[in-house]
Amino acid sequence: MCSGFGRDWIRPRRWRAAGVLVGWLAVCLQIGHAASCAASVNRTPGPRLVMADWNDVDAALETGAKAAQVAVVGVERSENRIVYLVVTHTDEPGRLIVERIAGQGAGSPAVRLEAHIGRFGDPAREGDFMGHVAKRLMDLHGRDTAPLD
Repeated sequence: MCSGFGRDWIRPRRWRAAGVLVGWLAVCLQIGHAASCAASVNRTPGPRLVMADWNDVDAALETGAKAAQVAVVGVERSENRIVYLVVTHTDEPGRLIVERIAGQGAGSPAVRLEAHIGRFGDPAREGDFMGHVAKRLMDLHGRDTAPLD
C-alpha cells in the first residue's frame, strides 16, 4: 500500500476525466446547434421560387430586411409584381423583385424572388437577403401567424 497507486489517488482522475467529457459534449452540442441555425437560411445567390401566400410578402420583407440589415425606401406595385427599393447599412442601393407565378394544380401560387444589391452586384448579400425573405415566406405559408426565429 506504499506504492501510491491506491484508490484515493485514482478517484480524482476519474472525476476530472468525466468533467472533461461532459464539457466537451456541451461544446459539441452548442456548435451543432449554431450550425443548424445558420443552415436554416438558404443563402445561395440567384432567383428562387417559393411556395407562398401573396398577402404575406410585405410581412416577410419586413422580417427579411431587418435580418439582412437593409431598409426599404420605396415600393413599386402592380397586380402580379412588387419591386422593393432598398438601401443597405453600408449605403448601397438595391431592389428585391417579387413576382406572383400562377400555381399548377391545387397548390397555392408560387412567388419568384430576385435581389440586386450594390451598384455592381453583391451575390453574398443578395443571397442572404433573399434567403431571409424566402424563409419567412415559407414559415407563413398556409398560416395566419408564425413565430420569429
